[in-house]
Amino acid sequence: MKLQKVIELLNIFAPLNLAGSWDKVGLQLGNPTQSIKNIFLCIDLTPAVLDEAITQKANLIIAYHPPIFEPITALRSDNPKQNIFIRAIKNNIAIYSPHTALDAAIGGVNDFLASAFDFTTSIPLETLTPQQNITHKLIIYVPQTHTDSLRDALASTGAAQIGNYTSCSFASQGTGTFKPNPNANPYLGKTNTLQKVTEHKLEIPCTAQTNLSKLIQALITAHPYEEPAYEIIPLSPIPSTPATAQGPGRLVTLKKQTTIKTITQLIKSQLKLKHLKLALPATRLLNSKIKTIAICPGAGASLFENITADLYYTGEMSHHQVLHHTNNSAAVILTGHTNNERPYLKEYKKIIQKLIGKKLNITISKKDKTPANII
Repeated sequence: MKLQKVIELLNIFAPLNLAGSWDKVGLQLGNPTQSIKNIFLCIDLTPAVLDEAITQKANLIIAYHPPIFEPITALRSDNPKQNIFIRAIKNNIAIYSPHTALDAAIGGVNDFLASAFDFTTSIPLETLTPQQNITHKLIIYVPQTHTDSLRDALASTGAAQIGNYTSCSFASQGTGTFKPNPNANPYLGKTNTLQKVTEHKLEIPCTAQTNLSKLIQALITAHPYEEPAYEIIPLSPIPSTPATAQGPGRLVTLKKQTTIKTITQLIKSQLKLKHLKLALPATRLLNSKIKTIAICPGAGASLFENITADLYYTGEMSHHQVLHHTNNSAAVILTGHTNNERPYLKEYKKIIQKLIGKKLNITISKKDKTPANII
């Protein structure tokens, strides 16, 4: 299967525009036209993990954490991290990262973590949809003969994109009329004569990233008319239901009040952990009962800032972030940054296999592990 097709299928489950604006998700290394037979999954792409991927004859490494996050200013083989990319290129291995898009998706890492609990509701801490950043719609009237060329020109500015699809538009046919005055230089018709033209009403979605000034300039340049008629309409955000809500983190409301001790046991069981960190405020004990849990894999403190919950559950927080929550009578559970991410790889493997069928082999790294352990 071509890499581009694999990426398209991955993005059906976890659209990349669900990722945080700061994140570096997507294809980081490789050629979309290269052929893929063996996929290799990991959380962190370390030299040891790359050795394993090469041994497994991997063509594509899906690394949850983006290996390329900060700008690379050099590629030296004596630098362990930079040498990962050199060796991947030599072995024709592509690298792709879903990271926070995979967190936010329905059935992603957040929902996996929430599934450890018996809850009535589990909603994102911030609600997104794959089309959330569509902010405007451009409506333009154009002769049928120029519809395709105009759409291509508008798409080249970054408009006409919905999720992982480009050149998105809708065209409906009608009749346009105009009468050029003596000062006009019409593409069609004669001055002082009513002209009737079969036209398309072309509708184009525009995202928050679309530069509307460049879009209008491209429209004027590509349109055959001297005075093209167009409208740009602002759109309201698309509402979502609890069943379709996607976004970072989860706020879980339990079916019944549950002791903190039971919550810790459920987490340990799901993640196969012997130890975790628990911070309790003076007002709560292990047998204190709670009703709400705020969840985020990895490091979730920034997502928790405006969220009220009885317990905050993430991978890591700073000392002062923990104190902030305990001072406000909430408990905190910390598992270690990747300890609540890595167990999801087994679920992700099943999801990918379902998307692509049995055409490709998928392997989960055995060398991938947390860099720090409690001993």
